[in-house]
Amino acid sequence: MTASEEFLSFLLEKKIDAKAFFQYLGPEFRQMDLEFAQLGKKSFDQQKKFFLNNLRLMYPAPVSEEIPVETPKPVRPKPIIPRPPAPGTS
Repeated sequence: MTASEEFLSFLLEKKIDAKAFFQYLGPEFRQMDLEFAQLGKKSFDQQKKFFLNNLRLMYPAPVSEEIPVETPKPVRPKPIIPRPPAPGTS
């Protein structure tokens, strides 16, 4: 597989498994790599959006096993209630 690093990182960003995509659709992979180099990231993404969505469904990128981190619930501060002046003080 001789694709540009930029194209491979683009596919990973779009959650597409580049290895599986290349294995099953090699000619289309090469064609898309050429078009990506010619058009640039933004234009390529806009022109191939629907095709990329289908690829994402057919060849999903492996999900990294991350431990979910629980965020603590925000603590609401207690309201400050002013004290009445003590008797005998002015």
